[in-house]
Amino acid sequence: MASAKVSSALCLTLLLMALLLAPIFGRKEVCDEWLSETYHMLLLCSSKICKEHCIGEGGTRGKCGLITIRSFCFCTKECD
Repeated sequence: MASAKVSSALCLTLLLMALLLAPIFGRKEVCDEWLSETYHMLLLCSSKICKEHCIGEGGTRGKCGLITIRSFCFCTKECD
């Protein structure tokens, strides 16, 4: 029974890690540079607030990603 709990916990941990890393290492546009070090936790992330934050941080656009209860704003910078 203990091994079932350990494998369930491991599986859940791997799933959470995949959800956390998906916006950073996930599908990228051909000429977009993801600013993985530039993300901001916003409790009520809206595209307008996220975009304003990203522009202030040197990005060109932002995208909200919902992970569990908190929302994260991920920024991208378009290539020239």
